[in-house]
Amino acid sequence: MLAVCNVISGPAGRRDWNRFKELFVPGGHIVSYRDGVASLLTPDEYATKMKPYYDANGFFDWPVATRVERFRDIAHVTSRYEVRRATTDAAPFERGVTHVELVRGGDRWLIASIVWQPE
Repeated sequence: MLAVCNVISGPAGRRDWNRFKELFVPGGHIVSYRDGVASLLTPDEYATKMKPYYDANGFFDWPVATRVERFRDIAHVTSRYEVRRATTDAAPFERGVTHVELVRGGDRWLIASIVWQPE
């Protein structure tokens, strides 16, 4: 989960989209649930869609409370998050919850899915 935050967080400008895609299993997906609508994206589609936003805007995604449930080679992470445009912002512009499904791929954990919804 922190690896995703590290890739997408930063001042306006470049992100390491190759690193982002490497965090997922083949066929992994991302679901954003906003205003009663679920948007399903592959990591490639997410990068293409969000690149213009991240190029123009600071975005700092921080987990504020995280719970991990693990059984052998699968894990479920529930993380409450806050997003700020700059690290110095007094208050976040968004809060919500993210659910991440992980599977062990050899010696590392890979993302099968990410689902999030803002407050």
